[in-house]
Amino acid sequence: KLALIERPTMLMERAVLQKFQNPHDFLNACMEMRKTVEKHHGQFVFLWHPDNFNVPEWTMYKSVYPKLLQK
Repeated sequence: KLALIERPTMLMERAVLQKFQNPHDFLNACMEMRKTVEKHHGQFVFLWHPDNFNVPEWTMYKSVYPKLLQK
């Protein structure tokens, strides 16, 4: 038996991009989800695929990642 805690993923950047292509709307959707999770004392867990940092199509979304890490 391992002493592990499993935490569900709340957000995946590729899924959000399917609905919000504008970088501003993309950021707002991510931050709203984060606020909702924190309001209910949850832990905001998100998946950002590292290969997206080097893909030209994702250039305008790079600024979202550090904002999601900020408290």
